[in-house]
Amino acid sequence: MFVLNLILSLIFSLPPLVFQPQVLPTFTPAGFPDIRITSPQSGQVLQGLVMVLGKSQITDFSSYEIEFAYQEDTTGTWFLLITSDQPVNHDTLIQWDTSTITDGTYKLRLTVTRKGGQQFQVYQENLRVRNYSAIETNLPIPHKPSLQITPSQTPVKTVSPPTPTPLPPNPAQLTRQQIQSSITRGALMVVAFFLVIAVYRILRTFFTR
Repeated sequence: MFVLNLILSLIFSLPPLVFQPQVLPTFTPAGFPDIRITSPQSGQVLQGLVMVLGKSQITDFSSYEIEFAYQEDTTGTWFLLITSDQPVNHDTLIQWDTSTITDGTYKLRLTVTRKGGQQFQVYQENLRVRNYSAIETNLPIPHKPSLQITPSQTPVKTVSPPTPTPLPPNPAQLTRQQIQSSITRGALMVVAFFLVIAVYRILRTFFTR
């Protein structure tokens, strides 16, 4: 009994345990500067003149470009909106007149170039231009802004789509002319068969008299 009381007293005399939540570090791509497009946001409806806000100011800044493309485009075609040699620090990158393009879903790309040619790119996707059509109620799922580093020393390799190899002609395939010729020969054979039968019957009748 003495031992049990001693153990209980030791347990209750211990300080309470405090569990601290684990704080995970935020991952930042190595060497990627703080550039961004802060407005418009992914999934936002755009009409008329739109203020594109963001940050292009980095160390050794040379210039920046703003381009747009169709969201579902797979050809890599981008349309230039502006090229500027003035850095922007959380301000207006461009005033984009969306009334000059057809309604649809687009994406923006900010490209910042350093002195020496190294480029950094960020994207804002799923921008819904609705100047001339109704605004749908089902909102698309927003996309997270994507980052890309493009060193100028590494050339961009363009890969052409594979060219389909033509298949050899099928020896069993019949042309339309061959089919018509076969039908004609078959019809002539049938006519000749009936003519032979008719001549045979006439001759048989003649000789049996």
